[in-house]
Amino acid sequence: MIFTPKGPDAVADEKPSLIYFNGEIVPWAEAQVHVWSETAIRASNVFEGIRAFWDCGASHWNLVALPQHLNRLMQSAVIMRSREDKARGICPVEGLIAGTRQTATMNADQF
Repeated sequence: MIFTPKGPDAVADEKPSLIYFNGEIVPWAEAQVHVWSETAIRASNVFEGIRAFWDCGASHWNLVALPQHLNRLMQSAVIMRSREDKARGICPVEGLIAGTRQTATMNADQF
């Protein structure tokens, strides 16, 4: 998950210091995928774009329709014939929601 910098002249190529990866928040540099993983050798992955708006008054990200986006993400994994029980067991939607919100909060001061 990458949060783009706030402001009209913000540049989107900055990276956060922390990222939600495999159910944990870790430093960006430590979030690595093994070269023999299915993602690397077969390009089997799914993605979902999630829009967030910076609230200057509250100093936090407003994540738009987060549960719906993450449910679609999990459904995409099922459609790709990724094992649903495995996908949900590794990171249930509730865990993704909590992790996304926590990551946004922890990186809020960076952008």
